[in-house]
Amino acid sequence: MAALDPSKSLKYVAEQVDQVSGLIGDLTDAQWNQPSNCQGWKIADVAAHVVRNGESVLYAALFAAFSASPELEMINYGPASRPRDAEVQALGPKSAAELQRAEGAAFIAILSRMTPEQLARPARHASGVRPVAWFANNRLSELSFHGWDLRTSLGQRGPLDSALGEHVLNFMLDPERPIPSSLRSKELAERRILLRASSGTSWLLRTSGQGWGLESGGSPDFTVEADAGWLALAVYGRARISEPAFKVSGEADAAEYFGAAFGEPSNISA
Repeated sequence: MAALDPSKSLKYVAEQVDQVSGLIGDLTDAQWNQPSNCQGWKIADVAAHVVRNGESVLYAALFAAFSASPELEMINYGPASRPRDAEVQALGPKSAAELQRAEGAAFIAILSRMTPEQLARPARHASGVRPVAWFANNRLSELSFHGWDLRTSLGQRGPLDSALGEHVLNFMLDPERPIPSSLRSKELAERRILLRASSGTSWLLRTSGQGWGLESGGSPDFTVEADAGWLALAVYGRARISEPAFKVSGEADAAEYFGAAFGEPSNISA
């Protein structure tokens, strides 16, 4: 997918908005208030977070595409989002789900009609300045992983859809426009990790305490094989490669290293 063509991501966004909104809207009051898999957060916190993110990316895209000023303000990201998260949570499951459906429809309609120039305009995110088109990937990431958090919190743990997982991995591992995930350790020695999906698609990463990048060739220190839906979760810090769904070969400390590089499920935060 070209960097400034968000069409494929927007198709997935439409599917995920429908699925995650349905899940949120069906929550009971008891489920709304029960603990989630995200440390210190209730299911209501995770739901409000993902719904409010839909509002944030919508406003950021609108402001960047149609404002005459290149000096952009971040809208409801980081600490500034907490009051709005609380307002969304106070709506309750059904109204929060309805809000997300409305946000999603508006976001998809607007980005689908943007010109290449508008899609290339800068917009601010907590991770830095990104082109408007990037926000389609960001929104898909939030829906995919926090939708997974909600299902897992309700006892429905499993991988992401394989095709969705592979698509998400392709932009998560794009060194030019990465999707933020778990914080990485600053003490990591350099390693090469080969991720290989069941479909045959693979990514060779060079990781260290200074960051990571994609490699075009060379031998890996260790290889991680799994369905793309599981690989995406591992890279996002939601699954351990020591789980039965993964096949690991190479260095003996591969699972420990991978957890330090990409995050451990025991330290999940939304």
